[in-house]
Parts: sequence; structure tokens; C-alpha cells
Amino acid sequence: LQADLAWGASRLTFDSLRVVSASGFSITPNLTNAGTGSISFNGFSATALAASGAMANAYFTASATTGGTRLTLTPTAAGNELGASILDQLRARAL
Repeated sequence: LQADLAWGASRLTFDSLRVVSASGFSITPNLTNAGTGSISFNGFSATALAASGAMANAYFTASATTGGTRLTLTPTAAGNELGASILDQLRARAL
């Protein structure tokens, strides 16, 4: 899986992206744009993730200002154990 995660940088400061160890995934984040409200990451596992399982948790620090922001997760590539694309089968939920 390859995905982008975006948020309002005026409301949240990115702290970390940590793999859920039970998922069996390894996560490689690209934090270059974390200060402006976005990161990208690659996740890989030799075994399939459960249909609704978590593979990682993102941690943030909220600002002292009022208001909110939306987290947007956008998968950009995904494949199965045969190397075939399954991107059109993914459904990201609003966070």
C-alpha cells in the first residue's frame, strides 16, 4: 500500500506514524512535508490485512486554537500477493 495523509497544519502538528505490530506490516513514512500538513507512506506485509484491520496509528498534537480539521487518507497504489493492483477495491473512510 502507498498512501498520502493530509490535515490542517494550523490545527495539528504531526508527531509520529507507528505500525500496529499485530498487523504484520512494515511502514516506511516520508515526512518531508509534515510541517505543512501532509505525509506519504508505504506499507508492506507478506500476509493479507483483515478487511477492516488497522495497520498503523498516526499521532498528532493539537494546537491551542479553536476549531477543527479533517484527516484525509488517500491511497495512491495497492497490490495483492500476486502483484496485481487492487487500488480500485480500497475504500478510505472519512476521519
